[in-house]
Amino acid sequence: KLLGLLAQSKAVITVADPESELAAAATEGGFGLNIPPARPQEVALVLDSLAQDPARLAAYGAAGNIYGQQFGKTHGFESCLKELGAL
Repeated sequence: KLLGLLAQSKAVITVADPESELAAAATEGGFGLNIPPARPQEVALVLDSLAQDPARLAAYGAAGNIYGQQFGKTHGFESCLKELGAL
């Protein structure tokens, strides 16, 4: 589901342990923010803040689209072929 959101240029807010791969991807990809679990007020504040900042949402969406392209089917297939020495 994450790749689908990224392909649609949508900002992503994750709720995950800060040490998780999901949180690391959001930070690395610059496509959104991570909120640690059990912080519903923080989630609400972030959502309210983003709702008032369309430029920030667009920036997260664009970054997510770029980040997600590395996992595209074509790219993955080409990577496999390179590994096998077929390309």
